[in-house]
Amino acid sequence: MKNIFFSALCIFLFHHLAQAQSPWQLGGFVSEHTFWLYNKTDFSGDHGLRVESSRLNVPDGWSAGLVFSYRLNDWWSVQAEPNFNWQRQKFTICWSPALLCNADSMGAIGTYSASHVITLSYVTLPVHLNFHIPTRQKLGFYVKAGGDLSFLTNYKVEFVDKTWSSTNPDVLVELAHYIMTNRSRYLYREITEASPYEEPGIREETLETDYLYRRMVWGVSGGLGWTYQFDNDAGEIYLGFGGSYSLSRVENREAEIVGTGIPVWGTSPLIYQLTPPSGGDPFTNRPLTHNIRFGLELGGVFTLW
Repeated sequence: MKNIFFSALCIFLFHHLAQAQSPWQLGGFVSEHTFWLYNKTDFSGDHGLRVESSRLNVPDGWSAGLVFSYRLNDWWSVQAEPNFNWQRQKFTICWSPALLCNADSMGAIGTYSASHVITLSYVTLPVHLNFHIPTRQKLGFYVKAGGDLSFLTNYKVEFVDKTWSSTNPDVLVELAHYIMTNRSRYLYREITEASPYEEPGIREETLETDYLYRRMVWGVSGGLGWTYQFDNDAGEIYLGFGGSYSLSRVENREAEIVGTGIPVWGTSPLIYQLTPPSGGDPFTNRPLTHNIRFGLELGGVFTLW
């Protein structure tokens, strides 16, 4: 009798679960975004980079990842979006903070400027609380907000220092070319003209450094947009805008050239032309540098049965 009752209970539960819909959903998304390593002093030259706004390129990037969603009810869900994101930024800085960008004291094109290309990639884990506005139609609306952790996977800083030829003021020559990547700094210099300090020739140097950027940063993120529901609550696709803002410092201010105790930031040769206050540390009184991302995202989730 017990076996018959137990078998009947199993059949009932199996039938009930087969008819019930799982609250779990699985999907993926892709996003194209712009980003900015923002520091409010970078355009002022006060503990900043002296960025020349006329030579600031629109930064670009993309991300792609999975979506794990748990529907609490028709209105609310909790969603995790582990993803890989890549971002690049280009700009020109002033080498000498005492002068106008690319102009000397006489107003002519000066000898102190440098260009940067920064590339960063992260594995990011955002967790959001989503608010859904259900409608009787298949179209809907969503708003999501939460926080995220980002783990640095790779960075590359390419730094080119240029000056005008001492023998021909119309010719721009390259003084030095740096490539900074994970725990490595490579310097290439091709001296084309003799100076009181150096003879013509090629100079190369590779040094080991600490990471220039923090290995982990945290912040807030969110988005909003439109959804299209499939029949029988089988899932949905969504199109909207998403963004994030890091609340922790992105730069690693303690980074040094390994074995020397020499800080990488704000020292000669400069990787970023941070303007140190009198006395030295370029990070003294420098505000936090934040990573800001914003872009268009397309994704979808499907209900697990």
